[in-house]
Amino acid sequence: MKYDIVSKRLLEIGKESILREIIGVQLDEAKLIELPQELLSLNRVDSPLLVEVKDKEDYIILLEWQSNWNADKVQDILGYRSRLKKKYHKPVKSVMVLFQPNNRAISHYKDEELSFHFTLIRMWKLLASHFAEKEIPELWPFLPLMEGGLSYVNKIEKKIYNSSINRSIRADLLTSLSIFTSMKDKLLASELLKKRRDIMIESPIYDLIKQEGLKEGREEGQITGKSTMLKQLYTEGLLDEQEYQKKMHPLENKLKSLLNHDLEK
Repeated sequence: MKYDIVSKRLLEIGKESILREIIGVQLDEAKLIELPQELLSLNRVDSPLLVEVKDKEDYIILLEWQSNWNADKVQDILGYRSRLKKKYHKPVKSVMVLFQPNNRAISHYKDEELSFHFTLIRMWKLLASHFAEKEIPELWPFLPLMEGGLSYVNKIEKKIYNSSINRSIRADLLTSLSIFTSMKDKLLASELLKKRRDIMIESPIYDLIKQEGLKEGREEGQITGKSTMLKQLYTEGLLDEQEYQKKMHPLENKLKSLLNHDLEK
């Protein structure tokens, strides 16, 4: 599920760019819209977007991210689509973005009563070289999933790290790049983590992953609690600088180790 979290965060950062460049949609503006109430209780559904195009009718894109092909997921998309049409009374375009190669993946569904076609984006068939040349940073974390993408990882991480982008966004982009790289090459992802963990640990994506229950929880909670207590003692003058650093250093190392382990899983 961490791949879904990363994809959703990247969509928040650069929804228009992702829709234009990866999905192939022409638009003036895109807005994340509210899910129908009944969908909020389901285990997972990706955020729909309202697409606005000048002089044309607005419509909704239901964008579904999938790590691996699952034919049953198509029926879920049908259900989401039906509820969105009922709530908003607008055209709905369904899109599945599939990360891992699978020859059985198809872009249609048919049963005894209906026939349904949707857009299927096979990430491994997109050329990484095409997207690497574009100065659109929010697209770069997807490169490892594309054809020839692993060869660009080191170049892209340097460009992100040294860019003038807001530090929080850089942290998200680097963390996303590392997570998607781990899907294809865990050793390369581990090297990236060791190199850029100073900023990755600041990424809100890390907090989202914890909220989804993908962290070790109890152990990290204990470390966070100890760190908070030490900071309070230091602030109140009950610990000097040397003692504070001596006690904080191993806690910070352990916390980074947990992050490293989580992203490599």
